[in-house]
Amino acid sequence: MARWYVVETKPSCERLAVEHLRRQAFDVLFLTVLRRRIVRGRPVDFEQPLFARYLFIQIDTARDSWGSINGTLGVKRILCDSDGDPFPLPYAVADELVSRGAGGPLSEVEGQHLIKIGTKLSIEAGPLAGWLGRCEASGNDRVRVLLRMFGRPTVVDLPISAVSMA
Repeated sequence: MARWYVVETKPSCERLAVEHLRRQAFDVLFLTVLRRRIVRGRPVDFEQPLFARYLFIQIDTARDSWGSINGTLGVKRILCDSDGDPFPLPYAVADELVSRGAGGPLSEVEGQHLIKIGTKLSIEAGPLAGWLGRCEASGNDRVRVLLRMFGRPTVVDLPISAVSMA
């Protein structure tokens, strides 16, 4: 049965990895957020990865040859368990990510809320609900949270409405 797995990409190579994985007929989920910045005095919208250096791939390890993933342009590695087998995402997390990614890029909500850097936060909504982390930055109704996931510190950008003080 096909499951979703996490693929770590080389720095700033998410789109390259997606393109080459799709050429190999893999089903790839690359979540982006639409951001607005002021450039030369004008607002400009651009897409940015929601999970920098990570994307998600659906494979059936019993049927698909997943060894080629690590050799794909832009890919650093597929995350594996201690036995060297790809480590699947929990079903609830995978379902939430797929439902969020189906509508295209997520949008930032305008406004200002600030949380002090270093504040302990609990994620209350979304695929990471229940995780604890620390605030690294906040503003524009989003907060950057430092989590310990994938075996190392990982920064995720979340809507402020999805977190609470721990």
